[in-house]
Amino acid sequence: FFGSYNIAWLIMFSACVGTWIRVSVWVYQPYFEMSGYSIAEIGLIFMLFNITAAFGSKYLTECSDSKTTWIFIVTAIGFGYLCMGLLCAPAFAWAFPLIHQTVRGILSVCFSDMLKDEVSEHDFATIGSIQSCAGTLLYAALLPLFGSELAAKGIESTLLNLSLIGLIACLAVLKLKAKPV
Repeated sequence: FFGSYNIAWLIMFSACVGTWIRVSVWVYQPYFEMSGYSIAEIGLIFMLFNITAAFGSKYLTECSDSKTTWIFIVTAIGFGYLCMGLLCAPAFAWAFPLIHQTVRGILSVCFSDMLKDEVSEHDFATIGSIQSCAGTLLYAALLPLFGSELAAKGIESTLLNLSLIGLIACLAVLKLKAKPV
């Protein structure tokens, strides 16, 4: 199963997008504080995040292996970060991170759906574990970079860079989808 280009691509793409979403958890709290939310309101917003991700997973029962699906995922996350970096009005600051949470919910469905088409039931859990490991390693490598930028340059700069760097990385991996080796 390691010889399949589609599996390798799926692992890379899922690791990039998953890392991009996981890094966001560390910028939400300073973002919401900058927006003027209290700690209790932030707690309610995080509860809403989990509900949103759960609904995304539950109601998206199947994901197509189309370029449109993958471009939507990348664009939605990038748009969420970009809006967070540019717009920080308390009235709607909570809405932009919901985009990330929707993608967080549908990403696992898309990954599982595509993986079912590529591997046998016997190899499914192994590939899922490899994807999880790849995503965690990428996250561990990138989190200190964004954390130090957050400390040095502030939340707006970090959000804009997350938008740009994540978009470039995911679009580069998406471009690889069109070029099997």
